[in-house]
Amino acid sequence: MKIRKRMGIPQEFDRSKIQRSMECSGVPTSIASMIAAEVKPKEDMSTEEIRKYVVNRLKQENPAYAASYESTRRLNIRGSAYVSKGVCRINEDFMSRMGLEPGQNVMLMSGDSRIDLRAESVPSLSSREVLVNDTDLNALRAPPGARIELKMQ
Repeated sequence: MKIRKRMGIPQEFDRSKIQRSMECSGVPTSIASMIAAEVKPKEDMSTEEIRKYVVNRLKQENPAYAASYESTRRLNIRGSAYVSKGVCRINEDFMSRMGLEPGQNVMLMSGDSRIDLRAESVPSLSSREVLVNDTDLNALRAPPGARIELKMQ
């Protein structure tokens, strides 16, 4: 079954991605697995509609899980020598949609690696991208262009 990504691109539905995104936000595997199994997408359903369903189910299980899931997003990461160490630059519209304020701390996660950085807004950056100092990128052990998790703190 095909669902519709945020940019309108059709993609085959993959239940494991839902479970993995819940687990990355701190939801226990047993609950993430149960809710992922309950998702019944319709043809051409948007990922945002699926996300809303998951948030509502998480609220029923534990509101803290729902809040954590809502505050976690996947973005592509790039390194730059022009970004200060300890800072990540994020598109200002994306920050606004997430309720993220400039100067607020965020956690970037890639596999088992985590790094806490201070968010700065940049209008010209792609809405699905994070720009960090090359040293921070190396500390996160993520190759340039990798998909990482961003969690508001």
